[in-house]
Amino acid sequence: MSCCCHHKDKERKFGEEQHSCGCGHIHSEEHSACGCGSHEPKGARCCNSGSCGCGQSSSKFNFLSSGARVIIALAALVLSFCIAREWIGWRGFPLTDPSWLAVILCGLPIMANARRAFVYERKLTAAALISVAMLAAILLQIIYILNPSMQGGHGHQSYIFAAGEIAFLMALGEMIEDLTIKKSRSGIEKILSLSPQKALLKTGDAVSEIEAAQIKAGDILIVKPFSAIPADGVILKGSTSVNQANLTGESAPVEKSEGDEVLAGTLNAESQIEIRAEKDAAQTALSKMIALVKEAEGKRAPIARIADKWASYIVPAAILISIIVGLFAFFVLGKPAVEAATRGVTILVVFCPCALVLATPTAIAAGIGCAARLGILVKSAEALETLGKCKVFAFDKTGTLTRGKIKVSKITAFSGFEKSDVIRLAAAAEAASTHPFAAAVLNFAKQNSVEIPASENKKVLPGFGAECEVGGKKIYVGKPERGFDFNAESASFAIVKIGEDFAGAVEFSDEIKSGAAEAVSEISRSARCVMLTGDNENSARKAAAEAGIVEFYAGLLPAQKLEKIREIRGGEKICMVGDGANDAPSLASADCSIAMGALGSDAAIETAQITVMNDSLKSVSAIFALSKRAISTIKINIAVSMLVNF
Repeated sequence: MSCCCHHKDKERKFGEEQHSCGCGHIHSEEHSACGCGSHEPKGARCCNSGSCGCGQSSSKFNFLSSGARVIIALAALVLSFCIAREWIGWRGFPLTDPSWLAVILCGLPIMANARRAFVYERKLTAAALISVAMLAAILLQIIYILNPSMQGGHGHQSYIFAAGEIAFLMALGEMIEDLTIKKSRSGIEKILSLSPQKALLKTGDAVSEIEAAQIKAGDILIVKPFSAIPADGVILKGSTSVNQANLTGESAPVEKSEGDEVLAGTLNAESQIEIRAEKDAAQTALSKMIALVKEAEGKRAPIARIADKWASYIVPAAILISIIVGLFAFFVLGKPAVEAATRGVTILVVFCPCALVLATPTAIAAGIGCAARLGILVKSAEALETLGKCKVFAFDKTGTLTRGKIKVSKITAFSGFEKSDVIRLAAAAEAASTHPFAAAVLNFAKQNSVEIPASENKKVLPGFGAECEVGGKKIYVGKPERGFDFNAESASFAIVKIGEDFAGAVEFSDEIKSGAAEAVSEISRSARCVMLTGDNENSARKAAAEAGIVEFYAGLLPAQKLEKIREIRGGEKICMVGDGANDAPSLASADCSIAMGALGSDAAIETAQITVMNDSLKSVSAIFALSKRAISTIKINIAVSMLVNF
């Protein structure tokens, strides 16, 4: 089972501390902190109450699911209702009232959690108020059993039925939330799966397979085509293209050759290379990312229930008013002691916060249902609550604000050449390549009806580009030579050479998503929008301008994104919107997180609290508006319920 503070149970992996959180888990670390914000000593049980505010999650009562308890309690109440109206013959009623089943199955867990909260945290929660109401109803039943001549004020002639009703409604509230709350995130496992489990170690002329966890700094490793790179290192031999999207968020593979650095968990997309490990396995960027996710998830605390906040005021007030009413009926109205006590106890029953406790889960459940119809998966009630309170939105760029598809953004012709020559010859050379840049060039040529000349001796140069011969002249398209000076506007570009002459350059960019600017504009009415990206300054500035975002930060690695999240949050709640595994630490650290599911990585989707399945940024603005409406509905529900009780 999953604790409300997002800590997992005894079977959790990666050495996460076991601890107690209302569900019965035990703290095994001295003063380990649970999600409820309490610092419990070793061996202590956390007093955090249950998910719906009523505290139903006590482990002693988990032999039955919340759904089973609700069904049994409902059946018992229906039977009690029929017996009270003499539709069914029953002996010993109300002492043998079937409603006792509802009280035991649904009420005792509430009382147990109320006791723990009061004893260990000295707090009066909604569970305490509900317990008082149930005990008051039972007390009323005892009064009437001892005084059979008195007329029962309850229509069903059974106050045990009233206590069962209260317990049933609270259990129903828990079940509603259980249906909307998913299991704990498995983002760490997803990120870990990016790292290969095996590596090819080269010792002299021999190559042997070892566990990736055994890699040490200085080891020489062989990385075959289309396999994951097992360690952070430097290429000693060979050249290739490396897909770094998992770590840097870059939409295009990066050309790598001798002397270039590579990162563990990235994909060798073309040719075999030989690398020297620069770090031990435990010190790689991927390993650090896993640690970041663990750290960030551990710091995310659940939202305190509104009912619990009010309970500390309502419980004393209800008891005080109950006493006043009883005394007033006895001394002023001259009622008999039993009747005066009945009136006083009735106040406690009326004050039971059934509507107050249900105000939050019912509105949240309705909001989550509406979100599902919009193609948005909300993983917990807390996520929707928190989203409506966020005042800062941080967006990743590649795959989130942009489409994640490479296109030609600009063609530059150098002195003595025309742009038409540049794209025509570039397309001729790229015709034999399967690289994403080649596809972008060919698509551009096709869309602009460029006539591609016949070519000979086509050759793909792994890690560099492609070349061919046109009219006896050698054409080269690809990676620029070291020290080549070209002020590109885009993050990536390829140079085009005719023989030894530089004919021009082709720049590539990622297209902004349709509706991105509109979505950002809608969100900006209620929250501040910021863009965080690993791309360069020019690329970031262009994307931010197209999306209508003024504040942006470029060149950020995952750890730097996490730090930036903490920095820009200030004292307000922040929502992170991303799509890649590189966003997972930031998604975990933010108060609320949204993953763009269609193009997103499994790690991002599992780490995030909300997933947009259709990959539309308009859905982000839609769920934000929906969450705010849900919060408004909750406030109205609470106000109306308190007015009715009053």
